[in-house]
Amino acid sequence: MSKPFIWQDRLCKVEDGMWLMSAVGRHDDFHFFPREHSKEQAVAGTCPSHGVQVKLMEPITEDRIFLVGTDDSKWVLTGNPMDGGRIEQLTDKPIT
Repeated sequence: MSKPFIWQDRLCKVEDGMWLMSAVGRHDDFHFFPREHSKEQAVAGTCPSHGVQVKLMEPITEDRIFLVGTDDSKWVLTGNPMDGGRIEQLTDKPIT
């Protein structure tokens, strides 16, 4: 399991098979459904593979990309997931 880290001024962590990011600048704010949505709100997600549990998150660069590892593949998330960011499969090899 990966350790929490700060990325794009968000606290990032893995919990219950999902990746979680706090609201920007508010590292204790994991309110995923605020009354008004914004690109700075907390966000959570999984990898697009069906039934795959996220096991690992690691920053690759400080402000652009981080790696999400699963049981059966590796994925890269680029950009802000609340503002046009995208997740793409990097490899179908398992994490070691």
